[in-house]
Amino acid sequence: MSEQQKYSNVTKDYLCRFYEILSDMIKGMTEAELTCSISHNFIVQMIPHHQGAIRMSENALRFEICSELIPILDAIIISQREGVREMERLLSTMCSTACGE
Repeated sequence: MSEQQKYSNVTKDYLCRFYEILSDMIKGMTEAELTCSISHNFIVQMIPHHQGAIRMSENALRFEICSELIPILDAIIISQREGVREMERLLSTMCSTACGE
């Protein structure tokens, strides 16, 4: 507990949410339903990764941060949302590789 006492309450709030997001992201990536298709597997594991980046950026934006970081976080949110949409579209249209092929 002494480790955490060196942080302000605001920093603790940020870190608590960060680690919740990180845990959800890792869970989503490791529990993704995998198939014999590397393409499918990559997409279903990357979607939670991108969603994690969005949520981490949104988390940071809740706090007073250096002004130079704000446009970077905004760009991450925009680009990662588009990446998720593109991967979801591809996932819905691509054919799966049968096991053993």
